[in-house]
Amino acid sequence: MNTYEIYIPLILCIMSLCIIKLKCFETRSDYIKFVIDFDIAYSVFLLMLFSYHYTTYSETVCEYPNDCHEGLNDTLRAEIYHYKTTGKCNELSHEVDSFYENNIESDEECETSSFGCCLLPVYCQTAIMNGLSYSSFSQTYSSDSTSGYINTGVVQTEWSGEKCPTYIDIFQDKIWREELSLIIKISILVGCYFTVTVVSYLIFKYCSKKPIRFEKVQKSYSSSV
Repeated sequence: MNTYEIYIPLILCIMSLCIIKLKCFETRSDYIKFVIDFDIAYSVFLLMLFSYHYTTYSETVCEYPNDCHEGLNDTLRAEIYHYKTTGKCNELSHEVDSFYENNIESDEECETSSFGCCLLPVYCQTAIMNGLSYSSFSQTYSSDSTSGYINTGVVQTEWSGEKCPTYIDIFQDKIWREELSLIIKISILVGCYFTVTVVSYLIFKYCSKKPIRFEKVQKSYSSSV
C-alpha cells in the first residue's frame, strides 16, 4: 500500500465522526442502522484496497556481490547475497544513508571519535560492476589499499570494528522497515474502524440516557348552557 492510500480511511473516519457529532442516536434502531451502513461502506473500501494491493504487489530479488575470488582464466568470481524487497534494488551507498538516518541518533561525529568511523567494503561490488579481471582487482584493491570502502557515518566503538554494521545488517534493516511500514498502515485501517465504532456506541449510550422532557399542556374548558 502506498502512503496516499492511507489518507482515504482517515478521511472516512473523520467524516463518520462528524456525522456522529451532528446526530444523536435516540433509538437502538438508529444506532444499528448507522453501524450496518458504516460496516458495509468500510468493508467495500477494504475489499477494493486489498484487491488493488494484491494485483499491484510485487517483490524484487536483489543481488549484492561479496567475497570476490579468482575464477577460471583470471576471471573474477563472487559470492552473491540475495534479498527480496518491495522497492528498488538501490546501491549500497543509498541504503547506508537510509540506515544511518533511521538508526543513528547520536550527534557525535565519527571522524573525531576515538576509533573513527565504521567503514563498509564495496570493492568487490565495484570490481564486478566494472568487469575487472582478478589480476586487475588484486592490483587495484591490495591489502593495504584504503580505496573501495564507504563511510557509514557510524561511530566505531573499538579497534576491531566487530560491532560495525555489515552489508547484511544494512539490507536486513531495509527489509524490516518495509515490513514495519505495512504493519503501521494496517494498524491505521483497523484503528479507524474501531474509533468510529466505539465513538458511535458511546454517543448512543449518551443519547439513550437523556431525560424525556414533558411539556405542560393547558386545556381550556367552555361551559355550555
